[in-house]
Amino acid sequence: GKRVQQAGDPDVFFAGCAVSPFKSCRGEAFAQYAKLCRKVAAGARFAITQLGYDAGRFKELLDVQHGLGLELPTLGSVYVLTPVSARIMNAGQVPGAVVSDELLNQVIREWQDKRQGRALAVERAARLGVVLKGMGYRGIHLAGEAGVHRGFELVGRILDRMAQIKDQWRDFLDDFTPSQSKNGCPGRKKEHPGSSVCSPSAHLSFPDRIHFRFLKVVHNQFFNSDALLAPVLRWMARRLGQRVAGRLLVQLLEDPVKTLLLECRRCGDCAIQHVAFLCPESQCPKHIRNGACGGSRNGCCEVYPERKCVWFRAWERWAEAGQLKEMITDCIPPRMWDLDGTSSWLNFHLRRDH
Repeated sequence: GKRVQQAGDPDVFFAGCAVSPFKSCRGEAFAQYAKLCRKVAAGARFAITQLGYDAGRFKELLDVQHGLGLELPTLGSVYVLTPVSARIMNAGQVPGAVVSDELLNQVIREWQDKRQGRALAVERAARLGVVLKGMGYRGIHLAGEAGVHRGFELVGRILDRMAQIKDQWRDFLDDFTPSQSKNGCPGRKKEHPGSSVCSPSAHLSFPDRIHFRFLKVVHNQFFNSDALLAPVLRWMARRLGQRVAGRLLVQLLEDPVKTLLLECRRCGDCAIQHVAFLCPESQCPKHIRNGACGGSRNGCCEVYPERKCVWFRAWERWAEAGQLKEMITDCIPPRMWDLDGTSSWLNFHLRRDH
């Protein structure tokens, strides 16, 4: 780092970020685009996509960036697929990467003859590369188990083929259009945070709606620095926080309520207001406060696939409330671990938390 700075470059690193546009659910996709906004706000200067073979989703990502005013050079991922890698990705073992059943079966058929399989894999990579260039991507990230990293020979073949077919890229769009899209199968529409996706569209269950509205009202009244009661609550917090008996009293009041409503883990630095009044500590196994990870599938958690991703649930809540911008605005600071096991109520009013 010091040598780079001594050479006159003030930035030791050129920071970038990843984004996963290949999500089947509208809320999942929005969560990824919202997180991209926060990554840019945190200093990302370029983006690279996760792996997928859907031209519509690649185009949607550029539309999203344009709609949100994000001037962000973006690279598209291109992978030289083999049956082994295709099976791994199809099984969801690479978070955010998508290889459909249809494409997996096609790759398996192609590689029954290894020479033919390698040639068709090169052709697929070259075609996707020129499609991405034609769409406006600033570059590609080329990878694959078929020999990309063993030398330049395979890379050279792909680049040479791209040069030959670069003007025909529109002819290859159908190669990267899943059959369900061709057949008009119901799915999420081609919308993005910069346009009509900001309008309410989710349907909450009655208990979930009540839970959200109740906690939102309580938070706005009792945990808002601009609320009418804020000066009184701050005075009470100072008095109670100075004594062991006072802190114990707050704990006896706080813990049962928050455990019942939020499965509270007593992190001491509450962030429910950023996740539509859901707890990112107890309901996200990765404890993510700034948006969904790339591993969710069909709206469900990567670690616990039997339950919804907490950020998908947050999208449902903010969408129904017409407040999806809550998922885009600002970066949330990391959890303050020195507050673990203390009262988040006191920490808020005494201005100790984030």
